Amino acid sequence: MRRGRLGINIQDVTPELAEALELDSAEGAVVTQVDNGSSAESAGLVAGDVIMAVDEKLVSSSAALRNLIGLARVDDEVEITVFRDGEQRSFNALIGERSTAGQTERRLLSKLLGARFQDVGRAHPYYGEGVSVVNVEQGSPAWRNGLRSADLILAVNRHRVSTTRELKQALSEGGSTVALDVIRADARILLVIQ
Repeated sequence: MRRGRLGINIQDVTPELAEALELDSAEGAVVTQVDNGSSAESAGLVAGDVIMAVDEKLVSSSAALRNLIGLARVDDEVEITVFRDGEQRSFNALIGERSTAGQTERRLLSKLLGARFQDVGRAHPYYGEGVSVVNVEQGSPAWRNGLRSADLILAVNRHRVSTTRELKQALSEGGSTVALDVIRADARILLVIQ
């Protein structure tokens, strides 16, 4: 069975978030990111939306939403009910096919073997936050793909990354080829990893 996807990142609604967003309860799933070109973007979903229901089935948590979407058939249209700007809205979205993200991520990470990454901890004075390349073993896959010690990775396919966790997440969503936006000796370069 092909599992469906919308092309969003989500998180649970905490009691604090429910209070800040003036929700009646800490239920639903908050959209934290909408992928470019995804069915969610085409439908009109935006970061900050709180998804309350899918085809009138209530969404209690981000895990519940993942299950509902994952069990939907690819190319089915679903009605997404969201809370946005103090009111309830509905959007129709087409279920897309979940990519082999795990395999793609492993393949991309294997091409970066030999490199050690760490969160910068503080923003670069000009370029902002990024992920620092602490060390690259000469002759390793990461070396052969052009990564060097002291590189600062700012973005993956133009999506900003500021932590190693965000870097890994972006690689998992980036497809079989990704472009790393890198600062090297105060010069900005693009490294294509295939």
